[in-house]
Amino acid sequence: MQGGKIFTSTILTHSIETAFTQKFHGLYPTMIVAQSLRRFGEGVKVCCEIVMEACDGGPYPGI
Repeated sequence: MQGGKIFTSTILTHSIETAFTQKFHGLYPTMIVAQSLRRFGEGVKVCCEIVMEACDGGPYPGI
């Protein structure tokens, strides 16, 4: 792997709320964020999710 580090985390806009939306036909905050970001394009949504995941993960140990 040549010294690269891989960070894994949950996708903040795709969580248990997705299940609730499908089950109860409601609209929940993270689903609103995800759908809003999709208006700018799927790539923009993914980039924003990557940044949110990195921020949610906190500071990287050793930096």
